[in-house]
Amino acid sequence: MTDEDGRDQLLVRSEVLERVTDGIVALDADFQFTYLNGRAEEILDSDREALLGTPVWDAFPEIVGTVAEDRIREAMRSQRPAGFERYNEDLDGWFDVRLYPDERGLSISITDSTERTERERALEQENERLDEFADLLTHDLRNPLAVAQGYTTILKDECDTAQAAVFDRVLDALGRIEEIIEDTLTLARHVDTAVDTAPVSLGDLLSRCWGLVNTPGATLLVEGEFTVNGDTPRLQHLFENLFRNAIDHGGAGVTVQVGRFGADGIYVEDDGPGIPAEEREVVFDPGYGSASGGIGLGLTIVRRMAEAHGWTVSITDGREDGARFEFTGVEFVS
Repeated sequence: MTDEDGRDQLLVRSEVLERVTDGIVALDADFQFTYLNGRAEEILDSDREALLGTPVWDAFPEIVGTVAEDRIREAMRSQRPAGFERYNEDLDGWFDVRLYPDERGLSISITDSTERTERERALEQENERLDEFADLLTHDLRNPLAVAQGYTTILKDECDTAQAAVFDRVLDALGRIEEIIEDTLTLARHVDTAVDTAPVSLGDLLSRCWGLVNTPGATLLVEGEFTVNGDTPRLQHLFENLFRNAIDHGGAGVTVQVGRFGADGIYVEDDGPGIPAEEREVVFDPGYGSASGGIGLGLTIVRRMAEAHGWTVSITDGREDGARFEFTGVEFVS
């Protein structure tokens, strides 16, 4: 390779580095700047010519800080890649800093990680809200539920056979509430439990779910018969919450239809008022709709139960401008 070829390659490399969206910095073995691209100038808010030959911590002690200095020195000492994250007040953003040492010095990439960090913080806040909800379930629902079960059992033991059958139904319903509390606690506390799948006849399952949420005048239509591989308790939570959502928003006379579409899809649609396009993502967020008197977890549970099966859920327009929930990635049993 001639000197001219080498200069051409360096020029090309420099042009490429100027176009990348990450800040790129090079330090020599004495931790002095030997190169900065344009994005690094922007992040560090300084002219590159003024920085070249300057030790990084002398130039920006408030940006580098003690932790960053320790990481940089350790990376050079160990000759192993390292990284850390720092907040830049001037740019009001978080930046992911990656260190790549060699015998000549240190190459550093600085990536804007603000969006990712904000997502992580939003997730932490969501987890905190779910933990609060778990406490509500534990303290405010379990105790009165236990009282109701105890008194119902006493009444059943003191009545005749015909009346006992009624109390059996009450105890079944209370038992179902207890199961929902336990499963929702698992959801709220993010306990990673395995999905135990088996062939599930959706016709039978949908009938059971509808029987638990049915309001006189509401109608369920199931298009065809099909079986899927799934976890029965989770699927029951999924469809019960969808049915309750349809009745809550569509009224006592709502019609809900369930069927299959495409090679791997199931839809659940109603003829209620529908969901505006701009709200179709946020309706799955915990707490959405809680102002109407609920706890705002119904559709969150729907999404989590779908995701546990590897399904993807989306919302579109349904019958007569109602809501249509579409699940894809479903494994059908032939």
